[in-house]
Amino acid sequence: MITTRGDRVLDPTKSCPVCGVGLEIGHKSGLTTYGCGSGHGVGIDLVEAYAHLQRDELEAIWDGARQAPKSPLHSPISGAPMTEVTFVADDDPSYGNIGANAREMTIEVDIENHFGWFSLDELQSMPIDRQTNAGLVSLNELSDDRSGSFFEKLTPGDFVQDDQDDKSAGGLLGGLARRLRC
Repeated sequence: MITTRGDRVLDPTKSCPVCGVGLEIGHKSGLTTYGCGSGHGVGIDLVEAYAHLQRDELEAIWDGARQAPKSPLHSPISGAPMTEVTFVADDDPSYGNIGANAREMTIEVDIENHFGWFSLDELQSMPIDRQTNAGLVSLNELSDDRSGSFFEKLTPGDFVQDDQDDKSAGGLLGGLARRLRC
């Protein structure tokens, strides 16, 4: 059961792997976070992170998790030991390429629950996926004159998979995303 304490929302079903207290639910740039109130770290759903963080770093985390050693920390979700994954984060969005500001990071990962545990500095230093987030506006930011005829402009091509570019989403969601770009 999620509870509130002052202006903080606590999820007692998820506990800090360092001190064991319930984690605080937060949102950073649209990404749901689960933070330790004592500053021991912050957890995120690594699947949800694909809409926010660079794909190459997330893929490096998953690749590293396959052979990573067990961590002394236990999962905030299941209580099982997590794995300790070391990977390179950089500002370059290409997988396998080491670009500007390259830095080695080590995080804990609950593979089964797709959950990553970062120090506060590590999560803040993770590169944002600017390609996915560039130029998009949320539905509540659309002006009435722009959204009024929005759905009338959808074409049959918006409802099928678009194979032209593997970075663009196809189907209805892809059509909506393309139309919402500034």
